[in-house]
Amino acid sequence: MSTVLLTGATGLIGRICLDLLLDDPHFTGVTAVGRRSLYHEHPKLTEHLTEFDKLNEINHAFKADIVICCLGSTIKDAGSREQFMKIDHDYPLEIARLAHQQGAKHFLVISAIGANKDSLFFYSRVKGLMEEDIRTIPFETISVFRPSLIDGERKEVRVMEELSLKIGRSLGRIMKGSLEKYKPIPATSLARAICHTAKVASPGIHHYSGLEIENISSRYGY
Repeated sequence: MSTVLLTGATGLIGRICLDLLLDDPHFTGVTAVGRRSLYHEHPKLTEHLTEFDKLNEINHAFKADIVICCLGSTIKDAGSREQFMKIDHDYPLEIARLAHQQGAKHFLVISAIGANKDSLFFYSRVKGLMEEDIRTIPFETISVFRPSLIDGERKEVRVMEELSLKIGRSLGRIMKGSLEKYKPIPATSLARAICHTAKVASPGIHHYSGLEIENISSRYGY
């Protein structure tokens, strides 16, 4: 039985994770921290609204056994490289630090395929830096999910992502072997894999990509 802190609960993956966590009797309480209200009532749910630049002002809200960080954006949606760095690096790192200070044992975060701090691509470099910096925080368990494109119905329109998904869906049937990790991942599969891993992961630092995410979801689905 565990308590969970969830960030990014209004996003595509976060919304699904929230429903799974609330429905699962293993999780006795879910604390959602974010900028916008979820407009969701549930006896297990506690909500804290704040700007992410002011997270330290509600450090008491970060007391939980497990932390699931679903924050993520694109450079276009963020508005600038600097803002993207905040959303995809600075905020997850601050969430991890505050939660560890409050006693959290397991930190789960969504990164991306190709994450590498030395990458020539800014997006991949930021994700790689985020992973590296979070690994310096001595959680008992760290679980990093590296999906390819995430296939699901978003509230916001991402034209280039939609185009890439259409191509990816078409090519997915012929992506075998080492190429399978590049297939689009259904949002539900990623969320189910995250919530299951929150319950069963062993100590250490673990990375999950494409086929591993699908296998966890299909084998241990809700």
